[in-house]
Amino acid sequence: MKALITKSALDALAKSGVAKKRIILWDKKIPMFGVYVTRAGYCSFIYQYRLPGTPTTRRIKLGTFPAIMIDQARHLAQQAAWKVTNGIDPLEERRARVRKEEQDAN
Repeated sequence: MKALITKSALDALAKSGVAKKRIILWDKKIPMFGVYVTRAGYCSFIYQYRLPGTPTTRRIKLGTFPAIMIDQARHLAQQAAWKVTNGIDPLEERRARVRKEEQDAN
């Protein structure tokens, strides 16, 4: 489903039981940016991408609603899109950062 993601749309989707199944609402404003909504009403902002030369698509979680707002999530999606355009895998970058933080903590 494609629509302009707004706070009122997310508030309506976040109400428990509104979604009969898990859905992804794709944004009309930014390609491949969307919100994943569970049946329980949990909303996660995602960005889906495919690195050049790879056959598979990947999704990175940008944050949850209402912990981050829609404008912040759109900004994070634009940053991820820039990275993909420049050959950087945002998901692998995040995983490497987490591994480094874990090593530094030990």
